[in-house]
Amino acid sequence: MGSEHDTENLQRFSFTIPRNLIESVDNLIENTDSNRSMVVREALSHWVDHNLKITNINGKGIATISYVYNHHETRVLSELMETQHSFDNIIQTTSHVHLNHNECFEINICKGDLSKIKTMAEIIRSIKGLQSFYMNFAKSEDEST
Repeated sequence: MGSEHDTENLQRFSFTIPRNLIESVDNLIENTDSNRSMVVREALSHWVDHNLKITNINGKGIATISYVYNHHETRVLSELMETQHSFDNIIQTTSHVHLNHNECFEINICKGDLSKIKTMAEIIRSIKGLQSFYMNFAKSEDEST
């Protein structure tokens, strides 16, 4: 019985990755036993685990939804504001940080029905022009949350 990384269980893929990202990976793994394939496997594994958890959330809980965007792109800003106002019953607070002249970081702290929070997160994630997006959540055993 082989492990999940035996060559017969592996499949070769080709990826297009920005040069600066692959240079960062190469610099980070330079003095380790890791290689690019191991990094990609680990990153994909984390991504799948995280998204499977999000896919299966229900009940009450809390979540953070964070993203970076260029505030000069008025369409992005307008879509974010419209979405936030549509879900104002679950957003507890929003914090906004200016990263530089162009970029802003926002984090929404949400509480309530996790399926509604997930819906809001999916709308935000689909906004063209976001530079990054991340959601984290915790389910509450107390249904009054």
